[in-house]
Amino acid sequence: MESRARNPGFYQPRCLRDPAVLTQNARGQSRDDRFIVKQLSAAERRSLKEIAPNYFAYLARAMRRRQPTCLAKIMGVFTVCCLAA
Repeated sequence: MESRARNPGFYQPRCLRDPAVLTQNARGQSRDDRFIVKQLSAAERRSLKEIAPNYFAYLARAMRRRQPTCLAKIMGVFTVCCLAA
């Protein structure tokens, strides 16, 4: 409880970089190891935009039919930018 008061967000800045992976995108995970937070490259963003309609349609159909799926669940996609004051 004490640690949550000091760091209220779920994101724990714990490094998951694998030296064998060539990407320099930031990654992290939640304190309970249930969620992964990943920075997307430009190519990954383009791919996601392309497959998103079919991905979400498939997941919606699987949920309606209560069918299990091995696909990773995308809980949100965000763009963060800093504006000059």
